[in-house]
Amino acid sequence: PLQQVLSGAAGLALSAYITAKSGQAQNFFLPGILTNLGYFVLCLLSIAFKKPILGFMVAGLKGQDMSWTKDPSQYRTYSTLTLLWVFVFGLRVLIMLPLYLVGAVGALGVVKLVLSWPLYLLGLYISSRILSNAKSVSA
Repeated sequence: PLQQVLSGAAGLALSAYITAKSGQAQNFFLPGILTNLGYFVLCLLSIAFKKPILGFMVAGLKGQDMSWTKDPSQYRTYSTLTLLWVFVFGLRVLIMLPLYLVGAVGALGVVKLVLSWPLYLLGLYISSRILSNAKSVSA
């Protein structure tokens, strides 16, 4: 979709701008690290406040109401789903932040490739398995 293309281009432009202004190549990776940190904190806080954000997102995408918040089985499923993404975002930050801090640009590039689409697709696959297993259990 055009929105994703434009978002990607904006992120790339921001990374290039920060890198050019600072003169430090590792700063190219800073927006991505901060974005993942933000998503990590948001998902973690949603779990801490017992409002798993992925539940609201998935229910909204499915056109469902918010009755899942009162159903223990669905609540557990959406909490598990949100915890999965806490792990995905947290893993990226945990690995990339130390590399950023020591200026390991080559390693950051490799790690970014490994932890971007492959990890995202694995997260989506596991998410779909969690959701399909939940359906088969409740059916």
